[in-house]
Amino acid sequence: RKLEISSKSSLFSASKLDGECIPGAIVVANRNSGSITIISTDDGQQLDFQMPSSGSGGIPQPMYVQYAREKVYVGCRTNSEVVVFDARTYKVINRVPAGEGVFHMWTDGNRLWVVNDVDNSITVIDTEQDKAIKNIDLSAYLAGSEDKPHDIVATPAGDAVYVSLVEGTILKIDPSTFEVVSERTQNIGSDPHLAVTFAIDMILVPQQDSGMLSFLSQSDLSVAGEIMIPNAHGIGVSPNGRFAYVTDIGASAGEGAIYTVDTKELKLVGGAPVATGASVPHNVVVTSDNRLFITHSGPNGMEVTEHQTGPDGIPTTVTNTYTVGTNPFGIGYVEGNCQYS
Repeated sequence: RKLEISSKSSLFSASKLDGECIPGAIVVANRNSGSITIISTDDGQQLDFQMPSSGSGGIPQPMYVQYAREKVYVGCRTNSEVVVFDARTYKVINRVPAGEGVFHMWTDGNRLWVVNDVDNSITVIDTEQDKAIKNIDLSAYLAGSEDKPHDIVATPAGDAVYVSLVEGTILKIDPSTFEVVSERTQNIGSDPHLAVTFAIDMILVPQQDSGMLSFLSQSDLSVAGEIMIPNAHGIGVSPNGRFAYVTDIGASAGEGAIYTVDTKELKLVGGAPVATGASVPHNVVVTSDNRLFITHSGPNGMEVTEHQTGPDGIPTTVTNTYTVGTNPFGIGYVEGNCQYS
């Protein structure tokens, strides 16, 4: 439902987030600042909100962001929990216990899947009740003492969940039984990340250490294609699923780069990557109007860059740069329902 507001600036301020409607926003988890930054997708205004502290007074460490059911979910590593914000007001409305080592998260809308890389488990949260309903132990699938679960995605239909392990394994989980039903341990490099798209029945797997983007069948995890992308790390997908955007997190000369991939043709678009305007491009999210927002991480990083895409899917160099909290890490997108007059 679109609700009419007199002006953009009158809505996106701390005194005007009154719950009338959901403002369109980019939500950034500032890992070293213990905060999240909200960037308006309408006019770029920013608001900062502190994460709730632990009982011991330790600094919270927000990691990744997901949006479902008009709520924003932010994983907190130090407190072993997921903090739930109302997407209208950004008030904390719940805190859901998870495992130790909260890291990547993903939602299909009905469930939130949370990787715990110290416990080597997944916490499954019902997003209607905001309660944990299952803990999945992955210890039996680890390749060695240094292995641990890392990234996680679910298909758009919610009928399968995929988890990567840092040493190069991909697991497929049946969400109806919470059991691992398939496993791939070959031809996957270490530190693999994951993405899915409506356009193809495949999983997209960037692998930083091997400089590769692999396309795996969602059904049996077989390799359908590969593209060489140096330091391939973060990945975001366009709304129609046609293009994927992969960050080169280790690009030289102090500036990062991003590659555009045609998911139907399984090939790079435009050949050369586009400069991201800042170093250590980490995670990327794509808005409904095809804008890219990228976190630039690191102990001294404080930037999020914005890039507009053209008809060919290739992003511009930089259209805006936002200064946020220290070490911006995970990033999420809230598609608002406010209508401005």
